[in-house]
Amino acid sequence: MLQSTVILAFASIAAAAAATWKDVKCLSDAEASQIASRYIALYDTGAVSQLSDLTSIVTQNFTSYDGTGTGPYDNGPSTVGAQAFYESLTASTGPSSFTDSVQSPVFVIHTCDTVVYRWQFTAVSTGYNATVPAGTKLAFEGTDIVQVDLSSKLIYNATSSGDWINLARELGQIGNYFP
Repeated sequence: MLQSTVILAFASIAAAAAATWKDVKCLSDAEASQIASRYIALYDTGAVSQLSDLTSIVTQNFTSYDGTGTGPYDNGPSTVGAQAFYESLTASTGPSSFTDSVQSPVFVIHTCDTVVYRWQFTAVSTGYNATVPAGTKLAFEGTDIVQVDLSSKLIYNATSSGDWINLARELGQIGNYFP
């Protein structure tokens, strides 16, 4: 009798979970691609000038794990909250080694609420803190994993890994500015 009751209870829980899962509308391929494109474009030169530029892309309690916005050599703690993310993206850190940066997805894969994509960064050197002349074309890649709130379609968590060492090599910084 106890065994039958336990089996019925598990069956009931499984049925409820399956019914709830069916009601969840997972991301479509088009939505996942759009979310990836909109998020990675936040890192383009001049893409964010006010907090409202983020409100249709990230949640208010958004968390980013990567030292975003403050440069390729920052290993700081995660950024928590849309306001902190905005401040990170718009922080003035002085002259930059590159300008005209554009980031875009190379390919996108996703599950129901998680989008993973390989991205490419392109820019040109300013000549500052570099051994290559201003105007030299630069490019490297990275990978992001973003988690999406399915009801709002906003990103609440992002983890990024960029091949920033390749940018330093392209700028001629390895061995000169960074031993």
